[in-house]
Amino acid sequence: MNRLIKRYNIISDFWAIASPKRKRRVYIGLYTTIFAVAFLLAYSPFILAGKSFIWVLDGKEQHFPTLIYIGRWLRETAGNIFSGRFELPLFDIKLAWGGDVISSLNYYGFGDPLYLTSAFVPSAYTEYLYYALIIVRLYLSGLAFSALCFYRKKNAGAVLCGALIYVFSGYAVFSAVRHPYFINPMIQLPLLILGANMIMKKKKPLVFVLTVFYSALCGFYFLFIMTVMLAAYVLAVFFTKKHEKIWKEFFATCLRVIGYYLIGIGLAAFIFLPATLGFLTCGRFGQSVTRNYFFYAADYYLSNFTKLIAPSGGWNSLALAAIVFPALVLFIGSKKKHYRSIKILLAAALAFYVLPLGGYIMNGFGYPTQRWTFGAALLLSYIVVEMLPTLISLDKKQSRIVIIASAVYIIPTLTTFIVFEIIDFGVKELYLEAGFVFLAVTTAALLIISGKLKLADKTAMRRLGTALCAFVIFVNTVTYALYLFSENKTNYVKDFDEHGVRTETLADSPENFAANHADTVKGRVDSSVFTVNTGAVCDIPTLYSYWSITNAGVVSTAIRSEALFENCSSITGVGGNAALSALLSVKYVVEPEDRPGYVPFGYKEIAHEDGFALYENEFALPWGYTYDTYIEVDDFEKLSGVAASSSMLRTIALDEAPDGIEKATVTNESSKINYKVGAMSGVTWQDGALEVYSKGAWMVLECTLPASSESFVRLCGLDIGRDRQIAQITVQTENVERTEIATGPKYNWYFGRENYLFDLGYSKTERKNCIIRFAEAGKYTLDNIEVISMPMHYYAEHISERRKEPLENIEWGTNALRGTVDLSKDKVLCVSIPYSKGWSAKVDGEKEKILVGNGMFMALPLEKGEHTVEFRYRTPGLTAGIAISLVSLAALIIVVKGRFFLERKKQRTLP
Repeated sequence: MNRLIKRYNIISDFWAIASPKRKRRVYIGLYTTIFAVAFLLAYSPFILAGKSFIWVLDGKEQHFPTLIYIGRWLRETAGNIFSGRFELPLFDIKLAWGGDVISSLNYYGFGDPLYLTSAFVPSAYTEYLYYALIIVRLYLSGLAFSALCFYRKKNAGAVLCGALIYVFSGYAVFSAVRHPYFINPMIQLPLLILGANMIMKKKKPLVFVLTVFYSALCGFYFLFIMTVMLAAYVLAVFFTKKHEKIWKEFFATCLRVIGYYLIGIGLAAFIFLPATLGFLTCGRFGQSVTRNYFFYAADYYLSNFTKLIAPSGGWNSLALAAIVFPALVLFIGSKKKHYRSIKILLAAALAFYVLPLGGYIMNGFGYPTQRWTFGAALLLSYIVVEMLPTLISLDKKQSRIVIIASAVYIIPTLTTFIVFEIIDFGVKELYLEAGFVFLAVTTAALLIISGKLKLADKTAMRRLGTALCAFVIFVNTVTYALYLFSENKTNYVKDFDEHGVRTETLADSPENFAANHADTVKGRVDSSVFTVNTGAVCDIPTLYSYWSITNAGVVSTAIRSEALFENCSSITGVGGNAALSALLSVKYVVEPEDRPGYVPFGYKEIAHEDGFALYENEFALPWGYTYDTYIEVDDFEKLSGVAASSSMLRTIALDEAPDGIEKATVTNESSKINYKVGAMSGVTWQDGALEVYSKGAWMVLECTLPASSESFVRLCGLDIGRDRQIAQITVQTENVERTEIATGPKYNWYFGRENYLFDLGYSKTERKNCIIRFAEAGKYTLDNIEVISMPMHYYAEHISERRKEPLENIEWGTNALRGTVDLSKDKVLCVSIPYSKGWSAKVDGEKEKILVGNGMFMALPLEKGEHTVEFRYRTPGLTAGIAISLVSLAALIIVVKGRFFLERKKQRTLP
C-alpha cells in the first residue's frame, strides 16, 4: 500500500503545482482517455455483433434519413449561394406529401450545429457520421457536466467520477443509440445551470445566452423541459439564501435571467419561431382518455425503485452507478445549509418521478413520459461529486448508516425478486443481482478506503481513494451498459440494424428503383412496400412519411380516408385506392413482381428490375386540375372514406363558397355488398360484442366481390377497450392482404378513431369471400362490418373531367410552382400540395387568396380565360424570426459592450 501511495504522490505533487490551464488540459486528456476506453467496452456488444447504432424503428425511419437529408440540403443550399442564387429550399414536395423543411425536421436535428458536419459527408458514408455524432454528444455531455462542477470549485477526481456516472447513466446509454438527439439536453442543461449561476452572481451572461441559443436551435421540445428545470433551480437557489430585500432582489434576479433567456431565444428565432409555429399548427395531437395524474401501476414503483442502481437503463430506469445510493443516503442526512437548494430540487424530481402528473407536465400534457430524467441523472451525479470526500472518509456513524441503508434496500427487494422469480413474473429482466453486487462491492470499498485513510497519509490516501472510487464506478457503469446490450442479457443490441445494412438497403430499396426509372417531376410514387421517409432520402415524392410535425391537412385527409396509418404522424400510402391515388397526383406505383394484386386500377407496367416492377398510371392527374362545382366542407366531413374519395373525383369541398361556381349535391357511387358471417375460429361476434379467444383467430365473410370493381371491408365502431393500447387486424381476399393497427385510449397517439377501412384493391374478375384475422386475444366492441364495392366504369369519366383544362407548362422552382391554365368558364384550380399559410398565389401578377380544397389541397378560384398562375412559399414565421434574431444580436452586442465599458470605467476610478 505504501508503495502505491508513493507512486500516486508523484502524480499528486505534479497536480498540486500545475497551473490552472495545465490542470484543465490534464483533466480533459484524462477524461478523454477514460471515456474512450469506457465507451469501447460498454458498446462492444455492437462491435462484436456487427451491429450499427441505427435503431430498427425511429432510427432507420427518422433519425438516419434526416441526417442524410440535411447533408444534401446543406450542399444544395451552398451550391445555390456559390452560383449567385441566394435561395434557401424551404418547401419540399418529398416531405410528408409536401412539407416545410424547418418545421418538419427541426425536431430531428435541423438547426443542431453538430449536423453542419453532414454537409461534408456523402450519403454513402453518412452511417459513419451517425455513429460519430452519437459518440461526440456523449463525450460533450461529460465535459459540460465537468464545467459545471469546476465552476462550483469541486475536486477534479470527484468531478471525473460524477462525469462517468452522468455519461453512462441508464438514460444516456439507452437513449443515445435510440434517439440520438435526446442526448443534446445532457450537454445543454449543465451549461444552462452554470450560466444561470453566473447571472445570479451578476457575472457575464454570455455562457447562458449562448447555451439558450444553442438549445433553441436544437428544438423547442427539450428546451421546454429544461426551462421548467431551470425555473425550479433558480427559485430553489434564490429562496435558500439570505437577502436583505428579498422581493426586490428576487424580481431583479428574475428580470436578469428572463431577459438574457429571451435574448438567447431571440438569437435562435430564425429557426425556433418557424419550428414552434409548425408544431402549433401540425396534426400531432392525442385524445387519450387515460388521465390518471396521481398514480402509476404498482409494478412501475416496484421496478423503478430497484432500477435506481440496477440495469437495464431507460427513461424510467435511472440505472446509475451503485455509489449513488450511499451518496444519496448521506446527503439526505446531512445538515449542511448549502445543501438545502439541492434537497428541494431532489424532492421536486422525486415528486415528478412518482406522479404521472410530472410526466404530463414535462411532455406538454400530451401523455406521461419520463424523457426528462436526464435532469435527475445530472442531479444525482452531482450529489456524488458533493459527497465523495465524505464517502472516502466515513466515520463510524456514517459507516453504520451506509451498511444499514444498503441492507434495508437489498433485503426487501431481493426477497421480492426471489418470490417473483418463483412465480415467473418476469422481474429477472431487471437484473437486480447486478445492482446488489455492485452496491455491496461499492460499500465494502468505501469502508476499506475509509479505514485505510485513518492509518496513512490522509492527503495522499484521500486522492488514492478517489482514484479507487473512479475505478469502481468505471467498472460499474461499463457493466451496466453490457447488461443492457449483451445478447445473453437484456439483448438491447438486437433492436439495431447490422452495420452497413441501412446504407445498402437504401441503395437497393424500391424507392431507389423508382428514382432510377420514373420521371417524378410529373407526379408522386406510391407502393405497398415503401418505408416511411425513404422517399425524401432517394429524392422522390411518395405518400409514405413519419415526421412528428406533419401538416394538419395531411393528417386530417389520412384520417378521413380511414385507410392505412397507425397514428397521426405515420402516414403509409393510400393502399390500392385508385381515386385517392389520382387526386394526389400519383403517377407511378412500385410493387414486387409477384404482387400484381396490389396494383391499383388503371396502371400498366413500364419497367422491372431486381424483383420490382414499375407501373404508370394511365389515369394520372397533373399537379393542378380543375373543378366547375363545389360542396361545403361540413357535408364532405360526414362522408365515409370510400364515399369521400369518390366525391373528390366529381367535385371539390371548399372552406369558403367561391363566386361563380355552382354548388353540387353529394352523391355516393359505391354500394354495399351483402354477406354473411361464415366459419369462425377462436372468435365470436354477437350484438356488437367481439370476443377473440386466441391469437390468430379468424372469421370468414361469405360474399362475392364484383368484377371490374375496387372492394373494401370497413370495420365500423371498433373499440379495442380502455386497457389495451393496440390490436393488429388483417383482412384478406384473393391475392391481397391488408393489415391495420387499431388503437385504444391508453395508446399515446390515440385520436378517437372508430372506423377502419381495408382496401382489397381492384380485380377484373369476381373474388369470393374475405377473411378477417386477429393477432391477439381480447374483448372488443364492433358495431358493424361493411363490405363495399366501387365500380370503376365511373372512374374514367370523372378523371376525364378533371383532366380538362388543367394547369399546364408547369415549372418547379425553389419554393415556387408556376403554370398556365386556359378555362372555358369559371372554375376552381386544385393543386395537390398541402395547404399552408406559407403559400401565396398570384394570378396574372395579382395576389389572390388561396382556399383549402378537399380538406388539405390548395384551391384557387379562377375566372374564365387564360391565366398565368404562380405559387410561392415562405416558411411561416421565418421573416419575423430573422428580424427578431437581428434585434437580439444587437441587444447582445449592446449588453456585452456595455458591461465591458462599465468594467473599464470601474477600473479607471479605482485608486
